[in-house]
Amino acid sequence: MIKKTSCPICKKRALKNLILFKKFPITGIFTKKRNKKFQKFDLDLGICKNCNHLQLRKLVSKKILYDAKYYNRTGKSHLSLQAYDFFKKFIFKNKRKYDLGNLMEIGCNDITMLKKFSRFSTKSLGVDPIWRGKKVNFGKVKVLGKFVEDVNFKKDLNFKPDTIISTHNLEHIEDPLKLFKVLSNLVDNNGMIFIEVPDATTMIKNLRYDQIFHQHYHYFTLNSLKNLATKAGLKVIDYDLNKKFWGGSLMVAMKKNKIIKNDIKKNLNFDKIVMRNFKKFKKKYEKLKEKITESENLIAYGAGQMTPTFAYHLDSKFDEIKFFLDDDKSKNNTFYPGLKPKILYAKNKNFNKDFSYLVTALDGVISIRNKLHKNKIHKIISI
Repeated sequence: MIKKTSCPICKKRALKNLILFKKFPITGIFTKKRNKKFQKFDLDLGICKNCNHLQLRKLVSKKILYDAKYYNRTGKSHLSLQAYDFFKKFIFKNKRKYDLGNLMEIGCNDITMLKKFSRFSTKSLGVDPIWRGKKVNFGKVKVLGKFVEDVNFKKDLNFKPDTIISTHNLEHIEDPLKLFKVLSNLVDNNGMIFIEVPDATTMIKNLRYDQIFHQHYHYFTLNSLKNLATKAGLKVIDYDLNKKFWGGSLMVAMKKNKIIKNDIKKNLNFDKIVMRNFKKFKKKYEKLKEKITESENLIAYGAGQMTPTFAYHLDSKFDEIKFFLDDDKSKNNTFYPGLKPKILYAKNKNFNKDFSYLVTALDGVISIRNKLHKNKIHKIISI
């Protein structure tokens, strides 16, 4: 693991520990066989005393986090497709016209979004390590199968981007300031950069500590994004919050700023708020575990990527659950490492009114509850 000694935003050696989750599981992994042995690493959440940026103190290697088992693919997430429309409106609110010019997406994933945006662009380039060693042929969309930190843009990029977009990628980057400086130099003088990240302020307010996990090195607020932009020669000109994605998804629009500033603004008392709300989070989970313990004939609905963190905070292996149900057919007959129940395709099963249903995909609670109600299931347990 990589131990951080200085803040990646302000570069000050002013980090302090807040919360330690011992032997925390890696999420986003599904296996064909039940596997009791799996890698776990301590998850050490800290904060910078100088700028109040929330972050992990110890980082698990990207080679471990994003191996072939890692599941995240944009096209498989109905939430990501919903978020595309919100992000699109935000972009063209600031671009004024439906013309992105030369477009580049950092963290293009399965290029679901890049292909949609490519009809508004002259040229399109995506960067994502999931395409390593793969042949890519998507018409005018070019893809580089690399981590963005490993891209040589002078060699690999044959145009100057007018628009750079990146959704839910920055939080995975070890040194976001270094990336911002690269993007600032890369984008056209009149170009724009659009960044979307999970909003840490909303996460803490809504007691969503289950959204803290190894793949997210950083937990950004509007304040920390503005600090990043300022130090990289950029300026935040607009922002918005999509409350329906990831519990609160923050997006900012940036342009080049002629003056590079080193001024740092603090998110005052954020550390105290984090710790105060963490106590509320633990009490909430204690009550939820009581409900689960009291229930008989329990089925789980929603095999989300983050379900192992749900189990961790409940201090449970979900042994009391018969099986997980999920709407993604590709997860049928798979398992989470370390958890006993098998995942089954929901459409292959009839809903049983005699069973209680635990919602285990925490970002899909509302839609899953609605589906269960439509199928006349009323014994529902959820956050």
